[in-house]
Amino acid sequence: ALPTAAAEEAEPKPAPRPSRGKLLPRRERLQEIARTRDPEGYAEARTALQDPGDALSPLGALALGQIGGPEAERDLVRALADQRPEVRQAALNALIVLHAPDAARRCVRLLGSDRSIDVRGAAAEGIGCLRHAEGGAALRNALARDVPPVQVRAAWSLARLGEADGFGFLTQQALGQDVHAAPPAIAFLGTLGDRHAVPV
Repeated sequence: ALPTAAAEEAEPKPAPRPSRGKLLPRRERLQEIARTRDPEGYAEARTALQDPGDALSPLGALALGQIGGPEAERDLVRALADQRPEVRQAALNALIVLHAPDAARRCVRLLGSDRSIDVRGAAAEGIGCLRHAEGGAALRNALARDVPPVQVRAAWSLARLGEADGFGFLTQQALGQDVHAAPPAIAFLGTLGDRHAVPV
Protein backbone atom coordinates (compact mmCIF):
# COMPACT_ATOMS: atom_id res chain seq x y z
CA ALA A 1 0.00 0.00 0.00
CA LEU A 2 1.14 3.48 -0.75
CA PRO A 3 2.12 5.53 2.32
CA THR A 4 -0.40 8.11 3.43
CA ALA A 5 0.46 11.79 3.63
CA ALA A 6 0.37 11.56 7.44
CA ALA A 7 2.85 8.68 7.38
CA GLU A 8 5.16 10.65 5.11
CA GLU A 9 5.06 13.61 7.48
CA ALA A 10 5.85 11.35 10.43
CA GLU A 11 9.02 10.02 8.81
CA PRO A 12 12.12 11.96 9.89
CA LYS A 13 13.61 14.02 7.10
CA PRO A 14 17.36 14.38 6.70
CA ALA A 15 18.69 17.62 8.13
CA PRO A 16 19.92 20.15 5.57
CA ARG A 17 23.64 20.01 5.05
CA PRO A 18 25.26 22.98 6.83
CA SER A 19 27.50 25.31 4.86
CA ARG A 20 31.24 24.93 5.23
CA GLY A 21 31.35 28.15 7.24
CA LYS A 22 28.95 26.76 9.84
CA LEU A 23 30.98 23.58 10.14
CA LEU A 24 34.05 25.52 11.24
CA PRO A 25 34.62 26.54 14.86
CA ARG A 26 34.26 30.29 15.33
CA ARG A 27 37.98 30.93 15.58
CA GLU A 28 38.67 29.17 12.30
CA ARG A 29 35.66 30.84 10.72
CA LEU A 30 36.93 34.32 11.62
CA GLN A 31 40.40 33.39 10.39
CA GLU A 32 38.86 32.25 7.12
CA ILE A 33 36.92 35.51 6.77
CA ALA A 34 40.15 37.44 7.27
CA ARG A 35 42.07 35.24 4.83
CA THR A 36 39.44 35.39 2.07
CA ARG A 37 38.31 38.96 2.81
CA ASP A 38 34.78 37.63 2.48
CA PRO A 39 32.32 40.56 2.71
CA GLU A 40 29.57 38.11 3.68
CA GLY A 41 31.44 37.59 6.94
CA TYR A 42 31.17 41.25 7.90
CA ALA A 43 28.27 40.83 10.35
CA GLU A 44 29.95 37.87 12.04
CA ALA A 45 33.25 39.73 12.43
CA ARG A 46 31.48 42.84 13.71
CA THR A 47 29.56 40.84 16.30
CA ALA A 48 32.78 39.25 17.56
CA LEU A 49 34.50 42.62 17.77
CA GLN A 50 31.71 44.36 19.67
CA ASP A 51 30.86 41.64 22.19
CA PRO A 52 32.60 42.67 25.44
CA GLY A 53 32.68 39.07 26.63
CA ASP A 54 34.07 37.55 23.44
CA ALA A 55 37.66 36.34 23.60
CA LEU A 56 37.72 36.38 19.79
CA SER A 57 37.15 40.15 19.53
CA PRO A 58 40.74 40.75 18.28
CA LEU A 59 40.10 38.27 15.47
CA GLY A 60 36.92 40.17 14.65
CA ALA A 61 39.03 43.32 14.30
CA LEU A 62 41.51 41.48 12.07
CA ALA A 63 38.70 40.22 9.83
CA LEU A 64 37.14 43.69 9.53
CA GLY A 65 40.53 45.10 8.65
CA GLN A 66 40.85 42.62 5.81
CA ILE A 67 37.30 43.18 4.55
CA GLY A 68 37.71 46.95 4.62
CA GLY A 69 35.27 49.62 3.61
CA PRO A 70 33.80 52.69 5.38
CA GLU A 71 31.57 50.68 7.73
CA ALA A 72 34.44 48.46 8.85
CA GLU A 73 36.59 51.54 9.47
CA ARG A 74 33.87 53.11 11.63
CA ASP A 75 33.54 49.93 13.68
CA LEU A 76 37.31 49.76 14.18
CA VAL A 77 37.52 53.40 15.25
CA ARG A 78 34.82 52.79 17.85
CA ALA A 79 36.80 49.78 19.10
CA LEU A 80 39.73 52.06 19.95
CA ALA A 81 37.72 53.05 23.03
CA ASP A 82 37.23 49.42 24.15
CA GLN A 83 38.21 48.64 27.73
CA ARG A 84 40.30 45.65 26.61
CA PRO A 85 43.82 46.60 25.46
CA GLU A 86 44.10 43.61 23.14
CA VAL A 87 41.01 44.82 21.28
CA ARG A 88 42.33 48.39 21.02
CA GLN A 89 45.62 47.06 19.70
CA ALA A 90 43.95 44.79 17.13
CA ALA A 91 41.63 47.59 15.99
CA LEU A 92 44.53 50.02 15.60
CA ASN A 93 46.58 47.47 13.65
CA ALA A 94 43.61 46.89 11.35
CA LEU A 95 43.21 50.63 10.71
CA ILE A 96 46.93 50.84 9.92
CA VAL A 97 46.66 47.96 7.44
CA LEU A 98 43.69 49.71 5.82
CA HIS A 99 45.61 53.01 5.66
CA ALA A 100 42.45 54.58 7.04
CA PRO A 101 42.37 58.38 6.61
CA ASP A 102 42.82 59.15 10.31
CA ALA A 103 44.99 56.14 11.20
CA ALA A 104 48.23 58.11 11.56
CA ARG A 105 46.63 60.80 13.71
CA ARG A 106 45.09 58.15 15.94
CA CYS A 107 48.48 56.47 16.31
CA VAL A 108 49.97 59.73 17.54
CA ARG A 109 47.16 60.23 20.05
CA LEU A 110 47.31 56.69 21.42
CA LEU A 111 51.10 56.74 21.64
CA GLY A 112 50.82 59.64 24.04
CA SER A 113 47.79 58.58 26.02
CA ASP A 114 47.01 54.87 26.10
CA ARG A 115 47.63 52.98 29.35
CA SER A 116 48.68 49.77 27.59
CA ILE A 117 52.31 49.19 26.62
CA ASP A 118 51.16 46.98 23.76
CA VAL A 119 48.83 49.63 22.37
CA ARG A 120 51.48 52.34 22.63
CA GLY A 121 53.96 50.03 20.93
CA ALA A 122 51.53 49.36 18.09
CA ALA A 123 50.90 53.09 17.77
CA ALA A 124 54.62 53.87 17.64
CA GLU A 125 55.17 51.23 14.99
CA GLY A 126 52.13 52.39 13.04
CA ILE A 127 53.53 55.89 12.63
CA GLY A 128 56.52 54.39 10.85
CA CYS A 129 54.42 52.00 8.77
CA LEU A 130 52.35 54.94 7.57
CA ARG A 131 55.47 57.13 7.21
CA HIS A 132 53.72 59.90 9.08
CA ALA A 133 56.40 62.57 9.38
CA GLU A 134 54.20 64.75 11.58
CA GLY A 135 54.41 62.04 14.24
CA GLY A 136 58.12 62.65 14.75
CA ALA A 137 57.67 64.71 17.92
CA ALA A 138 55.51 62.02 19.55
CA LEU A 139 58.08 59.38 18.60
CA ARG A 140 60.97 61.36 20.04
CA ASN A 141 59.01 61.86 23.25
CA ALA A 142 58.37 58.11 23.49
CA LEU A 143 62.03 57.39 22.77
CA ALA A 144 63.03 59.60 25.68
CA ARG A 145 60.38 58.67 28.24
CA ASP A 146 58.59 55.40 27.53
CA VAL A 147 59.48 51.82 28.42
CA PRO A 148 61.88 49.74 26.25
CA PRO A 149 59.27 47.83 24.20
CA VAL A 150 57.75 51.12 23.09
CA GLN A 151 61.14 52.83 22.72
CA VAL A 152 62.37 50.20 20.27
CA ARG A 153 59.30 50.65 18.09
CA ALA A 154 59.52 54.42 18.28
CA ALA A 155 63.17 54.20 17.24
CA TRP A 156 62.28 52.00 14.27
CA SER A 157 59.65 54.47 13.13
CA LEU A 158 62.07 57.36 13.50
CA ALA A 159 64.56 55.41 11.41
CA ARG A 160 61.89 54.83 8.78
CA LEU A 161 61.36 58.58 8.74
CA GLY A 162 65.10 59.08 8.16
CA GLU A 163 66.00 60.37 11.62
CA ALA A 164 69.45 59.41 12.89
CA ASP A 165 68.28 59.11 16.50
CA GLY A 166 66.25 56.08 15.52
CA PHE A 167 69.18 54.28 13.91
CA GLY A 168 71.43 55.15 16.82
CA PHE A 169 69.06 53.88 19.47
CA LEU A 170 68.38 50.60 17.68
CA THR A 171 72.08 49.98 17.14
CA GLN A 172 72.86 50.73 20.79
CA GLN A 173 70.16 48.35 21.98
CA ALA A 174 71.16 45.64 19.49
CA LEU A 175 74.75 45.69 20.74
CA GLY A 176 73.75 45.84 24.39
CA GLN A 177 73.30 43.11 26.96
CA ASP A 178 69.57 43.58 27.63
CA VAL A 179 68.00 40.25 26.68
CA HIS A 180 64.61 41.92 26.30
CA ALA A 181 65.69 44.87 24.16
CA ALA A 182 68.45 43.39 21.97
CA PRO A 183 66.46 40.78 19.98
CA PRO A 184 63.67 43.14 18.85
CA ALA A 185 66.21 45.87 18.09
CA ILE A 186 68.16 43.46 15.88
CA ALA A 187 64.96 42.33 14.17
CA PHE A 188 63.85 45.90 13.49
CA LEU A 189 67.27 46.85 12.16
CA GLY A 190 67.05 43.90 9.81
CA THR A 191 63.97 45.41 8.18
CA LEU A 192 65.75 48.68 7.41
CA GLY A 193 68.22 47.29 4.88
CA ASP A 194 71.83 46.15 4.78
CA ARG A 195 73.30 49.66 5.11
CA HIS A 196 71.91 49.77 8.66
CA ALA A 197 73.05 46.28 9.67
CA VAL A 198 74.68 45.80 13.03
CA PRO A 199 78.36 44.75 12.86
CA VAL A 200 79.11 41.37 14.38
